[in-house]
Amino acid sequence: PAVQLPATSVPGPALVGVNARAERLPMQYAQQWFFDLQRELPWNILVTAGYNGNATRKMQAGLDYNLPFGPAAQTIAQRRPLPFYNGISRTESFGNLTYNALALRLEKRFSQGLSFLSSYTWSKTIDNVTESLNNSGGQGSVNPWNRALDKARSVSDIRHNYALSSTYELPVGRGKAWLGDAPRALDLLLGGWQVGGILSLRTGLPFTVLTTGGLTNAGGADRPNRIGNGALGAGERRVERWFDTSAFTVQPQLTYGNSGRNILDGPGLRNFDLSLAKRFTITERVAAQFRMESFNFTNTPAFGFPAPTINAARAAEIISAGEPRRIQFALKLLW
Repeated sequence: PAVQLPATSVPGPALVGVNARAERLPMQYAQQWFFDLQRELPWNILVTAGYNGNATRKMQAGLDYNLPFGPAAQTIAQRRPLPFYNGISRTESFGNLTYNALALRLEKRFSQGLSFLSSYTWSKTIDNVTESLNNSGGQGSVNPWNRALDKARSVSDIRHNYALSSTYELPVGRGKAWLGDAPRALDLLLGGWQVGGILSLRTGLPFTVLTTGGLTNAGGADRPNRIGNGALGAGERRVERWFDTSAFTVQPQLTYGNSGRNILDGPGLRNFDLSLAKRFTITERVAAQFRMESFNFTNTPAFGFPAPTINAARAAEIISAGEPRRIQFALKLLW
């Protein structure tokens, strides 16, 4: 209908979008539970094995209430329930997430110059929606009117995750096991050294295989038909071909593809951060510390996701990576 606006003309049909929220938005809440078994070992070492779980309910996400109810030959604009408007995005609390994990941890409290924390997690995260403001691509619903189709692995699902952090003070210099009575000049050179590092190893995050071209013509995401597994073995994966595109076929026009959400894994992560520090004693109460810190010390590439669209250029190729090795130096004064 015609409306009074401070513009020179009134927007025509299918040019007005609406963003709204549900009349009542229930509070999002989370439940957490865990069970641990701990055992203290010699040399100040503590081992822990446990189960962790949580359930998040009423997560908020948007739903377009002005999409057609399925594929058809007519344009999407011709089949909208409210044809004057474009999208009518309504924020609702219909998202659910569950997380279950086996957690193993080995911890050495600081003694004799050494401390470390080693932890491994085997977990699975399942949800039915990608929350608002999440930047992961390809997460749109194929059919917003059938939300069960989106129940799958979460964009944050990391199946295997291992981390080791450690700090070691070298036993050299005054007051240490070696050269404990060293002259000041020798202690200045060899004493007060500390080395530390963080090793991170994890499997890849999941991603969704897509098609392009609006073949379904229903306003949602376009996914292909899956006729095979699609995942390649570790010896077959390359940055030029991360997954098997022959395991997918472009869905026939005006049909939904049967491929699911987040069905394949992207590249994993191998990262090692190293720190090296030297302490200089100035007086009894004042000391200085010089630090060298290297992030991604081995300069191992952290590859991004492969191109997920099978009927587009460079399908299954990886064309992005994370930060390369970075080194920084710092000087601290302690008193």
